[in-house]
Amino acid sequence: MATTKRPAWRKGDRVMLAEHKGVIPPYDGKPFVLRDTVLTVSHLTGTGSRRNPWHVVVTDGEHFWHLDPDDVVSAETHSTMKQTAARDLDAWLERHGYHHARARKIASPITGRELFPTSERGHHITTAGRLILAADQFALPPGPEEKRRGIKGRLPIDTIKRARNALARAAQMKKRGHISAGQLAAAQRKVHAAWPSIASGA
Repeated sequence: MATTKRPAWRKGDRVMLAEHKGVIPPYDGKPFVLRDTVLTVSHLTGTGSRRNPWHVVVTDGEHFWHLDPDDVVSAETHSTMKQTAARDLDAWLERHGYHHARARKIASPITGRELFPTSERGHHITTAGRLILAADQFALPPGPEEKRRGIKGRLPIDTIKRARNALARAAQMKKRGHISAGQLAAAQRKVHAAWPSIASGA
């Protein structure tokens, strides 16, 4: 959005990138990711454009960038916006059964930030998690939907908790007529072979 009047930013103001900006254009051929970096306003400069006559010049103490005034917000506003967005996300995920606040997180090997494993959400395995499992990590062979997605089976048994759940689900599927008695027996054998402690009742 164009800013025709002189922006209110003053030298020394602490600002951050607006959420839609995210990445500063390359500087000397090197991309700078400054989504969570507090920057300082150096000065305002004219652009010579009638549509958008102002640039705000910001610095991280070493480099300078010319940005549209709409691309920056005050550091205080940015912090408030992030906190509000985080609360809204937590509420949405809780409301839809993802149990976001209790979900396991891991550290990103690249940035070190905490993030959710792609293989699970709220302790439930995701499609990405199913895709990386081998055929012997499922209690049942794949159905039409699993084949379409490239998943090698149904009812994952890669953890003991999922193996116990697979036994219960298989029995439920047999009761509803979705699988045969032979398929149920095969699923039970597969679970007990993978997890002998379940077979022994431990």
